[in-house]
Amino acid sequence: MSTILILGGIHDAVILCNALYNKDKNIIHYALAGKTATPIKPNADFFVMHGFGGIDGLTHYIKDHHIDWLVDMTHPFATQMNHHAVAATTATNINSITYQRLPYARHDRDIWINCDTHAAAVMIIQQSLWLNIMLVGSKYIEHFYTILSEKKLWIRALSPSPEYKDKNIGFMPMSRDDAAPENVTFIRQFLLNNKIDCLVMKNSGGCRKKIIDIAQEQKIPIIMVKSPQKLGKIIVNDINDIVKAL
Repeated sequence: MSTILILGGIHDAVILCNALYNKDKNIIHYALAGKTATPIKPNADFFVMHGFGGIDGLTHYIKDHHIDWLVDMTHPFATQMNHHAVAATTATNINSITYQRLPYARHDRDIWINCDTHAAAVMIIQQSLWLNIMLVGSKYIEHFYTILSEKKLWIRALSPSPEYKDKNIGFMPMSRDDAAPENVTFIRQFLLNNKIDCLVMKNSGGCRKKIIDIAQEQKIPIIMVKSPQKLGKIIVNDINDIVKAL
């Protein structure tokens, strides 16, 4: 029996929690930063829904709850939380596993332009003839303010922000299930109706997103921002390997 702290992540972490719950009488703590408005709660014994308050807070939580294992299942671009996890597990000398998704599978007809950062993506856009840009996810939106005088920017996210209206930024709602037929039809028509001629996406990896396939159909280029390399004592790419280890 182990006491396991799983840092989410709202998809992979939920899968892992459900797989480990009641396995060998493990005690599962599930933690989420709280940025998702209505997260799906997995099977777990304890929940932390608003983060820990930095490295010190996470370190105290590990000590106070006698955590044996920390599993970092955070989003591939959540670099700060990854660094906090490494620091806290080093300070407490507990076991840890870091999950790093494999990149999206690239198909022959995909039109991808790979780059390292969102700032680099903006430079590519500034030198292009594209007029209607869609940014998938809103985390790095501030990099794109410089193009607003010449280009139309659309944001695809779960919920809109007041700043979109203030800056004349378009919004496309994101569904948790893009593969549903009605959502596929909506995405396809939205890209056509708004003449989207470039997508900017984080290469978060895992299952290939449906919007990537639709962009391929419509011959829309995607600027794909490389996922940062996560840090950790043990780094794995398969959730099943974590289940076996624990």
